[in-house]
Amino acid sequence: GFDALEARAMLAVDDIFVSLSGSRVVLRLDDLGATIQNLNTSYDATLNVLTITAAGANDITTSTPGITVNSKLDTIAVSLGAIKSFAGITVVGGPGRDSVTVGPNGVNLGAVTKGAASQGFSIDTGAGTDDLIKVDSPIVAKAAGAVSLTTLGSSAGNGIQLGSSVR
Repeated sequence: GFDALEARAMLAVDDIFVSLSGSRVVLRLDDLGATIQNLNTSYDATLNVLTITAAGANDITTSTPGITVNSKLDTIAVSLGAIKSFAGITVVGGPGRDSVTVGPNGVNLGAVTKGAASQGFSIDTGAGTDDLIKVDSPIVAKAAGAVSLTTLGSSAGNGIQLGSSVR
C-alpha cells in the first residue's frame, strides 16, 4: 500500500544511503547525483568507532545495525564492536552527476585497529560522464587492502584530480 510507496519516496531524496555489502560499508549516492565536498575518516580506538565524514550531503540515511548517521554533522559512525569484520569503505555513484572530494585529514584505514586484517577504499562514480573524484589528501588502506578510484568523467574539470599534497 501507501506505506511502501512512502518509504521508497523517502529513500529517493536521500543524497547518501549507507549500508553493508559483505563487510564493507557502502555509501550509495543518489541516482540523480550527489556532492561530497569533504570525505574523510577518523578513528576512536577507545570506543572502536570509525567516523566517516561526508560533508556537503543534504541527507544521509541508514537502516543498518551498527551504523548511525548524523545528517546535521554529515557523519557516519561505524561501530567496529558491532561490525567486527569491517573490511573497508566503498562509495558508489549512479547515472547523475557525482562529485566526491577526499578532503582534509583524508581517509586513513591504516589507523583502524579493529576489523579485518586488510581494509580497502574505493570510489566508483557510476555512469555519469561529468563526474569528478578529487583527492586533496592521502588515502591509506590497511595492510593489503586496495585503493581504487573509478569514474567515466572525462571532460575538462571532471575525471580524477589529485591535489598537490597527494604523492
